[in-house]
Amino acid sequence: MKKILILTFILSSFNVFSQGTDCDIVTDPTLEGKLCVNDSLTLRPNKFYDPSKYSFEWQPGGETTQQIVVKPTETTDYSLNIVDKTTSNVECNSSILIEIAAPIDLTLESIQKTCAFIGSFEETGVDESQPQYNNAILKVNTDNITDYTFTWFYKAGKNYKNLNDYDDKLHLDGPNGGSGVIRAFALSGKRDFAVKITKGDDMCEIKYAKTEILDIPKPKIIADPEEHVYRENPIARFKYENENADTPIDVWLWKFESEDNNIKDNTTREELNPQFIFSSLGKKTIQLFARATNGCDTTATLDYEVKPVNLKVPKYVIQGKKWEITPDNGGSNGGNNGGNNNNNTQSSFKTDENGDEIKDLNRYYERCKVRIFTRWGKVVYETSDYKNDWTASEIKPGVYFYIIECTGFTMDNTLKGSVTVFKR
Repeated sequence: MKKILILTFILSSFNVFSQGTDCDIVTDPTLEGKLCVNDSLTLRPNKFYDPSKYSFEWQPGGETTQQIVVKPTETTDYSLNIVDKTTSNVECNSSILIEIAAPIDLTLESIQKTCAFIGSFEETGVDESQPQYNNAILKVNTDNITDYTFTWFYKAGKNYKNLNDYDDKLHLDGPNGGSGVIRAFALSGKRDFAVKITKGDDMCEIKYAKTEILDIPKPKIIADPEEHVYRENPIARFKYENENADTPIDVWLWKFESEDNNIKDNTTREELNPQFIFSSLGKKTIQLFARATNGCDTTATLDYEVKPVNLKVPKYVIQGKKWEITPDNGGSNGGNNGGNNNNNTQSSFKTDENGDEIKDLNRYYERCKVRIFTRWGKVVYETSDYKNDWTASEIKPGVYFYIIECTGFTMDNTLKGSVTVFKR
């Protein structure tokens, strides 16, 4: 009986040690030579083990996952023990020596800030014609560049990616980014960079730094009138509000562009709040180039339009109500064929603080002279600059006639017709 038990023990022990030899620890990425100071790598077995069937123990540290990330500060011998949870047999027992290279006494510094930029790092290319302040510069402080090899990385999510994969998106000084300087295109926030510096086979260190970001100004263009003007009075004034008060603007340039490439409309202005007279109908693009005191610039745009206008004159007025001449948004050419001033025709007038429409004809013409007279030619109302305020309260109900003479910046218009006054 004793012989059988002893034999069983020997066979069992042989089984444990024989199964524990068929594995190795591998590194990701593959480590060739010594590990750089401040670098990290992943350790794992050379094949997959189902965590539901096996347990793991790493030393030093005692981690119990199948793979671990290590960042040793000195040469370290790591070991892995994998045990079958059902049989308690050791499935793998392996070790690996990670040697640390000698450190390099250099620093990575930010020597030029960059302006903030709207857009992602991968989607944005470099415009070499842009001023230098659009690029952040990081530099390793050494004059002996030829003594070292430099490999640059940037952080994407939790990982660092090699910048050589994106050399069309960045400007790298030196062949293949091999110098101690990197110029990274303007980004929308602070960006983490790293550089691997090596010297020979025994010296290697990774340095980390962030690009420093300057705020850009955020001008918002404000037009008066808003959205559009009319051909007969095509004058608009423009200004801006900087929504980023911490970045004051000290240089600006306005540009007025016409969709039809009208030469008169395509011009620039340097005034702070320019007044512009449009010379043609159609859609326009207003641009404002603004540069802040920190050197960062941006361009704001506003879509604008110059429209034609046909006035719509009411055929009757109720005493006490205003006789309001409005634009004919339906596009009729008659001008004086409109109906009651109390209809629901869409208006393009502004509103005051109470929500009431400000029906000022000066938006369309410089001024409109209005004369109302009887069939015998007697003038009962006259003004050289009509403000849509006649109520016919001072005359008797009946049929009257009008002549409206509007003077515009580019053209004049005269309307004639009749208006019936009704008692309220």
